[in-house]
Amino acid sequence: MGLPESGGRARRTLLPWYAAVLVQQFSVSLSLNTVYYFAGYELHTTTAVLLWIAAAGGLAYLLGAWVGSYWVDRLGQRRVLLTLGLVNLAVFAPAVAGVIWRSELLLGLHVVLLNLSVSWMWPALESAITRSPGRMRLTTRVTLYNLTWAIGAFVAFGLNGALAFWFTWAGVFACAAWAMLLAWAIIFRLAIPQHLISAEHVCDDPAEERHTQQVLASPQSAPLLRMAWVGNMLAYICSNVITPVMPALTLAAGVRSYALATAVGATWAWARALGFGISWLWTGWHYRVRWMLIFFALLALTTEALLLNHSLGLLIVLQVIFGLAMAMLYSASLYYSMHLSRGSARQAGIHEAVIGAGTTVGPALAALAGAANALPPKALAIFLVLLCGGSAMGILAAGARGLVRPLPAPAPRGERHAEA
Repeated sequence: MGLPESGGRARRTLLPWYAAVLVQQFSVSLSLNTVYYFAGYELHTTTAVLLWIAAAGGLAYLLGAWVGSYWVDRLGQRRVLLTLGLVNLAVFAPAVAGVIWRSELLLGLHVVLLNLSVSWMWPALESAITRSPGRMRLTTRVTLYNLTWAIGAFVAFGLNGALAFWFTWAGVFACAAWAMLLAWAIIFRLAIPQHLISAEHVCDDPAEERHTQQVLASPQSAPLLRMAWVGNMLAYICSNVITPVMPALTLAAGVRSYALATAVGATWAWARALGFGISWLWTGWHYRVRWMLIFFALLALTTEALLLNHSLGLLIVLQVIFGLAMAMLYSASLYYSMHLSRGSARQAGIHEAVIGAGTTVGPALAALAGAANALPPKALAIFLVLLCGGSAMGILAAGARGLVRPLPAPAPRGERHAEA
């Protein structure tokens, strides 16, 4: 028997999932960011090696999301999350050992293993949130999901250096492991049973549902969905080149304290969280593909500017624009992906696999370009990738042009009979 749809009970079906997303994202972001800053500031690891570590993690994420999404539908969200939540505790051991032995190889192994495990968990959390009972509309659920993980990432990035100062670098990984255990406990104790999670996502408000039905019935829905995937990949090419390069950018801007460096380097994560809030309050971008192109253009331009910048003031300003543009592009990509896929875990897995593709391609190509610490050649390589990807988005946007117009209001019964 399902849970009643009262407001309080409906909230209790969703709050545990959001709490788990917040804590798990804090754990993952804290751990991965610590790898880059510890290696960059303490081991003086080259930018190319940090990019290769990010690319290896992205490849593991791509493979894990692609395979794992099949098992999420078969095993159920709770079982996947509870199993991998415990397995994840073991992957922090190579990180702690990497700090003690000052080993870039062990730190890279941690990045690969963590990406491999959480790539199964994010599709499970996404589909659990969109398919759990409750009156909260789909668009609201997706936006709150974005806000939740973005806040978790921002807090982790911002506190990263301070935590290292208080607890040592190895202690930061221990904090991340405890946070992962807390996320597991939240799901184990508070999340709803598997049989209450629906096979499809909940409905949206009537206007959004009418738009969705019109899109699904149109042959132009295919280019829009593909455009969403390409946009998502490009967003993560940008973010996952900037993240491992951020220690070099803060050093180039004259920041020597890693506590201050992680706080400054978290500016874009704060702006991303703000952007998700904007995407929720302003819905004028829905089914207007030109906005995706504008968001992408802003993201591409600020990515290039960040890679070539040496000013602390500009580093902060550019990050604000970068974070806002990424939030809007990612919001559009996820919105279209979820609406056009009806919330299946398989489609959520494709969405996450696309993220993995961007996390692999961007850092790998940047690592190959120029000398190990030379940023201008890496900026050029990313520019060429973004140019190709932006061209693909433009072609797909032309195919989706005029996709959705407001449906006419139903005619009164008498008029319908007269027309018939």
